[in-house]
Amino acid sequence: MPLAVKREPFTYHDLEHAPDDGKIREVIHGELYVTAAPSTRHQRLVTELVFLIRTFLQTHPLGVVIVSPVEVVFSEQDAVQPDVVFISHARRAIIAEKRLMGPPDWVIEVLSASTRERDLDLKRKLYAAHGLVYWALDPEANTLIAWDEGGERRYGARDEAGVSVLPGFRLHLAGLFEAL
Repeated sequence: MPLAVKREPFTYHDLEHAPDDGKIREVIHGELYVTAAPSTRHQRLVTELVFLIRTFLQTHPLGVVIVSPVEVVFSEQDAVQPDVVFISHARRAIIAEKRLMGPPDWVIEVLSASTRERDLDLKRKLYAAHGLVYWALDPEANTLIAWDEGGERRYGARDEAGVSVLPGFRLHLAGLFEAL
């Protein structure tokens, strides 16, 4: 059944009736955003990230990592699909059959031309409002912006980044971007 045209506000329930056409649909503050499927470079970066996090979790079983498409529902009018999410065992109850019903611990977005502004503004504010650790990876500039423990930190292509929710995990940005 196609998504019915209606006035705002949209809710995450509207997403259940969206066509299965490969597009990413998100609702932020009741506004619907539709984005084309990501590029292969974007998806390769996401795959490499998930591999690195999953490998770490095999020896440090602190939670689970999930790759998009998966909806993260914060409220009726806020449901997004981050590229990568980490859910600690303490928050495992948010994992439902078709979506996450509440905030995970850590979200990662891979920036692209079509989502950069939304990822760095609307989504960053949404994630901050829910106390999430948020990483925005920029594959064009080979950089990372991390919001963790109340602060913002920028990493360059030769830096190494850690994250508070996975003690001991280190991401070598050079290795990540060179893998592409």
